[in-house]
Amino acid sequence: MPMWQIYHPENAFKESEKQELSQRITDIYQSFLPRFYVNVFFHSIGKAGLYIGGEPANDFVRITVD
Repeated sequence: MPMWQIYHPENAFKESEKQELSQRITDIYQSFLPRFYVNVFFHSIGKAGLYIGGEPANDFVRITVD
């Protein structure tokens, strides 16, 4: 079962954008998996929650797929 995790700054996505992205991701798998097997998690990270190269970062989107 695919599990997408999307890490992003607060307010990077509107709720409607999250839903659209989730639907598009699910569409990738629909020819061979039931839609309910596809999981998409959005993780909002606060200003002091991510550091890249030891420096605070607030302009990122990181996606992992299992």
